[in-house]
Amino acid sequence: MTPARATGPLRAAVPATGGPCFGHCKAPTRAHPVSLGAGGPAWVYACPEGVVSVVIAAGERRPDPATLRSALRARTRPPSTVRLRDFRSASRYGPELGRPSERALARSGRPIRLLYWRVYPWKVGDRPYSLFACFRHGPSGIRFYAAERVPKQPPCPFCSA
Repeated sequence: MTPARATGPLRAAVPATGGPCFGHCKAPTRAHPVSLGAGGPAWVYACPEGVVSVVIAAGERRPDPATLRSALRARTRPPSTVRLRDFRSASRYGPELGRPSERALARSGRPIRLLYWRVYPWKVGDRPYSLFACFRHGPSGIRFYAAERVPKQPPCPFCSA
């Protein structure tokens, strides 16, 4: 199932917009569908400048952290940015996801399983760094890179290679 084709409870489990950008700006984040080969749909929540707040993989069963980690490491520079300790799993039930999800989940009788990857901003000396996403590669090829936060989005190392 591709992210754009996620339907029913899976589609309803992940809202199209998120909260404000995490640790970067106050702009709202937007969900970008991504194909990660993790066995279900996935979304990248990023602000307009490309700073990633969270990557979410969803499934009727818990997405495999090792598979997701491997897929993310192949798309991230440096790959060491993808650490196992930055993954969290959760089960979501209808009431906490809103009315449409509640109805869809009531029919299936099972919760939605989510796997979150969140890389918190960090500092090297006094320079702030964040995880950025480059969406120019399409939903099946989104790339991630760690870079210093500057007023404009830093260049993508995948595009400039």
